[in-house]
Amino acid sequence: MKVGSRRRDYTLILLASVLWGTSFPGSKLTVGTVDPLFLTFARMALGGALGFVVLVGIRRLDFQVFREPIVWALGLVNAIGFDLQNEGIVLTTASKTALLVNVNVVFIAILMVLFFREAVTGSKVAGILIGVFGVVVLATKLNPSSLAGGQFAGDLLVFVAGLVWAFYVAGLKWRVDQGGDYVALTAAILVTTAAFVTVLLCSNLIGPGKSCIVTVFGATLTFGAGNLFFPISYIFDDVLTEVYGYAKSRKVKLRLDTPEGAY
Repeated sequence: MKVGSRRRDYTLILLASVLWGTSFPGSKLTVGTVDPLFLTFARMALGGALGFVVLVGIRRLDFQVFREPIVWALGLVNAIGFDLQNEGIVLTTASKTALLVNVNVVFIAILMVLFFREAVTGSKVAGILIGVFGVVVLATKLNPSSLAGGQFAGDLLVFVAGLVWAFYVAGLKWRVDQGGDYVALTAAILVTTAAFVTVLLCSNLIGPGKSCIVTVFGATLTFGAGNLFFPISYIFDDVLTEVYGYAKSRKVKLRLDTPEGAY
């Protein structure tokens, strides 16, 4: 690898770290006014939309990336990680969230050894031990009584989020090693993450006997909350048809519409 290329890569990673770090105080401020799940959806949807705008601008937009199961799997894992983080940050501080989430570097190092056969060096082992010790000190302050109450519950949620993201990073590395358009891959993962979070948001709204009440210009409208699912299901159907074709889309809908074993 050329020295100039390596410096560029290090610079981009450093910039990404700065941008990632500033997201934690912003998330802490935002979860006080909006639902944590909606925050995840908004971040992913805006990021995915921006990614597709860039792809259109550079004429590299290609929906074929959505055919890859790994893209949907990474979107699901990413959604779980963000939801855990945004729920946990309500109960803890932004600084502790940043440190506990980013301890995933410890688990990433372990996964790299297990799945990618990377060499185990003394510096890696030392880094893992220091990271684990830092998490213990940060979460407990070496005081066992701090393990009780909502504060520790928040620490635990964001810690698990970091663990989930370790598997996300491992899966992403595997996919990146296959080559392809990384901008399209990033945008697609953001979109699939937003899609999974959308379903989760709707699951909190839709159920038997639930109704939706909306006030518009002083008039109160009441209708079944299930109607909120229609535009979402329509979008999924359109994407499914465009990407996989009408024949496969029809087969999926038949399986969903008929009782188990009837098809």
